[in-house]
Amino acid sequence: MQAKILCVYDEGAAVDTPLIGAQGLALLVDVDGQRTLFDTGMRPRYLAHNLDYLDIDPASIDVVAVSHGHRDHAGGLAGLLERIEGPVDVYAPESARGRKGLMRGSGLYVPAELAGKMVFKPVDDWLQLSDNLFMSPPLGGNGDEECFLILKTKKGPVVLSGCSHCGV
Repeated sequence: MQAKILCVYDEGAAVDTPLIGAQGLALLVDVDGQRTLFDTGMRPRYLAHNLDYLDIDPASIDVVAVSHGHRDHAGGLAGLLERIEGPVDVYAPESARGRKGLMRGSGLYVPAELAGKMVFKPVDDWLQLSDNLFMSPPLGGNGDEECFLILKTKKGPVVLSGCSHCGV
């Protein structure tokens, strides 16, 4: 098994590159013949720009896993949805869809006209995304539930975290 994790979006864009950095996170996890985008950053335009610069075809992303519904982790989703025919499965805790999340009202993070390009899959238990990639159930509470990605490796698990609001 070979895995590749590429940071597509974060607060510290690589110096002397055209990558755009802003609050938030987006990691592309390439494992088991599947591409999973873990979180999407805050700004749709920045995510789209960075995908272009890194020569990542948005249509090559098989799954989106959102750690939690805060804008700096789910706000860029529209930047991906605008560039695909869809639909793409979007796994996230149910709270991510709520009053501050993915589908608030007419769509705070995902405009109504793009909502049909995603299939929201609420995560409430352990989920196996591929042979070696898993998503935790939501941990924490009080509306700040967060899911983690766990990559199974020969040396042990690697935990990918969006924020770690509930601790490590």
